[in-house]
Amino acid sequence: MKYYAKFLPLAVGFSIILYGLRSYMSADGLSLQHYIVYNHCGELIKFTTAEMVLRIRNLLPYYTYAIIFSTYIYRHFCYSSVYIFSRCQKRGWWFRGEAVKLLGYTVIYVLLLNISALPIVMMKYQISIDNVGVKFLAVHILVMSLWLYGITIFANILAILFGSKVMVIGTFLLQILLFMSVGNVSVGETKITKILKIKFNLNFNMQMLPALHKFRGMNKDIIDGLGISIKYQWSVLYMLIVNVIIIAIGTVIINRIDIIDTDKEVD
Repeated sequence: MKYYAKFLPLAVGFSIILYGLRSYMSADGLSLQHYIVYNHCGELIKFTTAEMVLRIRNLLPYYTYAIIFSTYIYRHFCYSSVYIFSRCQKRGWWFRGEAVKLLGYTVIYVLLLNISALPIVMMKYQISIDNVGVKFLAVHILVMSLWLYGITIFANILAILFGSKVMVIGTFLLQILLFMSVGNVSVGETKITKILKIKFNLNFNMQMLPALHKFRGMNKDIIDGLGISIKYQWSVLYMLIVNVIIIAIGTVIINRIDIIDTDKEVD
């Protein structure tokens, strides 16, 4: 829906204000890798619930998108259901088509959010851009797009089932639970066991934190300070699988619902 396209410039505004105008601790210049990590919860040598609550403000632009676009399919569904579902027998195709459009919006938003501030940062700092940094930025944009898409499409399905009020509460409660579920981890205090690594690797939210990953060509002073060593290949595959499952569940739900109960929105 063209209505939602007007919200994409928010990414540029967020990028300039939050990433472009901030100060970076850099005596010898700033690398592209540091720029990405600093703006996405920073370097992690301690992972606690309290620490993540403080750092989660870095994710404000992403959660703003999730809130705005959490009604993308839901709103379209409400306005179109009487016509579409009384005449169209392929509800699943309709839903998947809308899901693809939502993915397009998500990728554009994440791309704008991550690159718009770079010209401003380059005017303030001597920023080094090498092959490793460019590859890291590309992978980071892919991972953040898949993560943001996952929580947004999930929120749309919740809205279709229970209404927008329950959707907002349910989505953010799930986010808090995901951050809390891995427990507290600190360098030198917590033994990094295989079970702990599995908990981090199977947690959807952990996949989007750069500092928990390892990346060829990057030192541990930038990422993987905790030694969790999540592979980006795994993050991409895992989030693809989760997103496909969410879309499949959404298709089943759409095929079984004829019209949204508007009472959920006026109570």
